[in-house]
This record gives sequence, structure tokens and C-alpha cells, in this order.
Amino acid sequence: MSASAVRENGHAGASFVADDLRERVNPRLAASHSDQIRASAHRSVCCADLPQASNSTLVSKRSHEMPVERRPFDYQPGDEFFANGTVLKVKDGDTLILKLSMGARILDNDDDGLVDLRFSAIDTPESAYTGLWPEQPFAKEARDFARTMLEGKVVTARMKGDLTYGRFVGEVFVEGRSANRELVRAGLAWWYKSYEKHDLDYERLELGARAAKVGLWSAPNPVPPWRWRQGVRG
Repeated sequence: MSASAVRENGHAGASFVADDLRERVNPRLAASHSDQIRASAHRSVCCADLPQASNSTLVSKRSHEMPVERRPFDYQPGDEFFANGTVLKVKDGDTLILKLSMGARILDNDDDGLVDLRFSAIDTPESAYTGLWPEQPFAKEARDFARTMLEGKVVTARMKGDLTYGRFVGEVFVEGRSANRELVRAGLAWWYKSYEKHDLDYERLELGARAAKVGLWSAPNPVPPWRWRQGVRG
């Protein structure tokens, strides 16, 4: 293969190996092997571009295998993947409705590519739930903060592979920032370490908000949402 062909192919390393194989071993075997190498190199490029995944596809990642491009409707429980879309509505501080881009869908039974998404790793003050609990202090502030940052915006969501109460769980990125982490930084969310104990960046952000007494940390005895749901009121 010529140097110009290698440049056009975009996988110089793979092409070099393939050419070397053709010279040293049986040409038929080498051709087959080179096809496998090119396929592997193509998958590696897809992996490097995960956050910029095609709007019409989803990218899946499992811990035991190389990330590969998947078609819509191929979601399997436990898969982690990136999905692009527009935030149609922020329901409360840590839950939104995402409209997937270009007509992509995750599940066969989803409604026109609409996805309920629960933010991973954080818990914001609870909105009122009729018959169960009243609105928690700073619930409105967290909801308004999330709406200003996300509603109507094009985002990338890193889905964590979990489903809770029919909602996907993930981290939402907008304009280069993590909405999950910005809520913690602003003192409008707790680090939900029971579910994300290894990501200590959340701990750093929460400790900073506590020290600055911003948001809910300006109150003398803020109650975590998981205790508020159990009836604790301070």
C-alpha cells in the first residue's frame, strides 16, 4: 500500500502491519488478518470519540469488553453509554426529560425518544410529594438552578447503566460542564456517596460548599433528602 493510501485510510499503524503481513506470510491469510486489524483500529477510533458519538446512535461500554457502536433498540441492562439530546423539561433538581437527537431511541417502548433521566451521584432537596412529604428547603432553588443551566439546551448524557423507577441514571454535560457536579458546587445537592463512593471529586465539591456556607449549607442543620423521605425534619 502506498503512503498516500495509508494517509487516506487514516489508520497508518494498522495499514503498516497489514502490509508487513502480506510480505511475510501467506497472502490469503494476511489479507484476512489485515481486515481484522483494520476493524480493531476502527473500533479504537470510535472509542476515542465517545463523547462526540453520532446523534443517531448510542455507544455502549461494558467493563469486560471494548466499547463498540450499537444501533438503537440494542440497550441491555447494565450497559453504560453516551447519548445526545435536548432537555425538554427539568422536573426537579435532579430529574429531567431528555429528547434524544435525530430520532434515536433506547428502548422499544420509549415514547418518541423521550427519556426520564435521574442524575447520578447526587441527591437534591425534595419537591413536595402529595401525601408523603412537604417540599424541602432549597428544593425550589435547586430546581431553578437546574432549569437555568439545562432546559432547552443540547446536552450529552453519560448513562450509567442503571434504571430506577423506570428512569435512566446518568451524568449530564452541557457546554463542557457536568450539571451534576455544578449542583454540588453551588450547595444545592448532596453527594450521594452510597451510589458513587469512589468519585471523590464530589466529596471535594461538597466540602467546599459546606465551608463556604452556600446554598443549603447556609442553614444550621440541613437534612439529607434520603432522611427527609423517611420523615426526618431537622
